[in-house]
Amino acid sequence: MLKKIVSLVLVLLFVNVICFAKVKNYKAEATEDIPSNKAQDEVVSSLLQSLTKQAIEQSGIKLSDYDLSDSEYNQFVKDVTKVEVKNKKVFMKKDNLQAVNIKLNVAMDADIAKAYLFKIKTNKDKKAKENVVKQAPVISSSVAVAPVNTQVSNSDIVPANVSNEMQDKSKAEDKVKTEISTSTAKVEKPVLTNVNVSSAASVTEKTQPKEKISINKALQDAQTTKQEVDTLLGNFDNSLKESEEEIVKSYDSKISKINLNVKKDQWETTKQYNNRIEKNKQEKVLLEQEKEKAVSDNKVKIAQMAVSTIKPQIDKLKSYQTDKFFDENSVKAKIISLGAVNADEKFFEMKILYENEQSIISTLKYDFSDIGVEKAKKIYKTPNKFIIEPLFSVEENEETGNLQKVLTAFGIKHANVEQEKIVNLSEKIKPFKEITTFETYNSILNNK
Repeated sequence: MLKKIVSLVLVLLFVNVICFAKVKNYKAEATEDIPSNKAQDEVVSSLLQSLTKQAIEQSGIKLSDYDLSDSEYNQFVKDVTKVEVKNKKVFMKKDNLQAVNIKLNVAMDADIAKAYLFKIKTNKDKKAKENVVKQAPVISSSVAVAPVNTQVSNSDIVPANVSNEMQDKSKAEDKVKTEISTSTAKVEKPVLTNVNVSSAASVTEKTQPKEKISINKALQDAQTTKQEVDTLLGNFDNSLKESEEEIVKSYDSKISKINLNVKKDQWETTKQYNNRIEKNKQEKVLLEQEKEKAVSDNKVKIAQMAVSTIKPQIDKLKSYQTDKFFDENSVKAKIISLGAVNADEKFFEMKILYENEQSIISTLKYDFSDIGVEKAKKIYKTPNKFIIEPLFSVEENEETGNLQKVLTAFGIKHANVEQEKIVNLSEKIKPFKEITTFETYNSILNNK
């Protein structure tokens, strides 16, 4: 019985230790005097904090680069590290001065720690830039000012010790941009069907971009963000694969040692022999269950860290596929004719011709519920004052992996109507492979 208890304790300890295969131990030790004007607990607490930071920085992480607040640092230590005091000794020195010696061990996966800190820095830098924009002086509305792009690119804030792989790719950036430009020119446009707009309000709120951004800039920014996400996902994928292999290897080694084909000893009864076989079977089942749980827990923990770290960049990637971007080099669509008016549903039809790489004739519905019938009558009589601009989103070519623009909407303006209307087309865009990988991690959490 005692042997079985000891065995179970060792198994539990083992599962706890190998939760991450890339976890390494970083040790630190120091001795500090306890002055008469300070309490022992105060000195011990201060020394523990100092040794913890010292051990963490042995992994190559420079904590000063991230400018963490006390609460951020404490949460980082709690979420990412396992701190263990190996020895704490309080003693009297020869001069009758009290001192304390502490040996400390910090268990940590450096890659995940860097990703965690990268997320904190990214969010802080983004908020700082947003505050700068908010605090900018208000310019009088009577002065015409070109729109300013305030979009923050993660490439500006990637720490050097986290994004080495991304920096290695910087030399190929010009080549990437050339490939993007080339692939853009070769995009084939889909034949479009009639499309509907639910209401002017919903179109304005849900589909109109917050600021005018060109599709070429969107393509370049999306490529940069994809490289960042790809690097981070690679770290988590490697951690997940290596840790799972270690867990399975360790348990399989234990399971293989359990022999179910043992021979009956001549001095044991049949009942004793059967009990021995049954005990071995139960032990094997128990280890199989523990292995399955250890693998599952490991997946959940890695997934939890991956989702919380990469989500801001994933949301940004999704925006390149849902937002609408203009192309300064693209021709405008022409109105062939204005069609039937539906007074009940408050729209009239317009047939347009878009002549680019491939000519497209499509019927759009212009919703006038927000401007009223009388104004709709006036603009209906002046079709020559309509400007119809093609709008694009970002897509990944399945064969080459290059990013390319894809026509997903038309922006409709009229000289006598202030509000631009965005009419979405029925084009479906496949998500970037990074988004698909992220959703896999997300599903692990949802199904845990």
